[in-house]
Amino acid sequence: MDFAGAYSPENLRFLMQGLYVTLKVAFVSIIFSFLIGALAGTLRFARIPVLSQVLAVLVELIRNLPLLLIIFFTRFVVAGGGAEGVSESGIRGHCGADRV
Repeated sequence: MDFAGAYSPENLRFLMQGLYVTLKVAFVSIIFSFLIGALAGTLRFARIPVLSQVLAVLVELIRNLPLLLIIFFTRFVVAGGGAEGVSESGIRGHCGADRV
């Protein structure tokens, strides 16, 4: 494998754009997760019986799910990605799903 052009200016531009998007998504995610966590913690601390129990169940459910399962759920169910993009990226071929 030849990686001679891997660090060309054109490729570095795409890498820097990807880094910018990644940092922007991370920053927004951190802000929203802090706000949601602070709100949920405050509501649990307020000792409203039904709301406190619902939030406790939600926190325990999320804490006990594997991160990869949450990522897949977010990608395919919440974002509505479906299987259209999966076949184009070649993932289906590796899983054998196209051999039905």
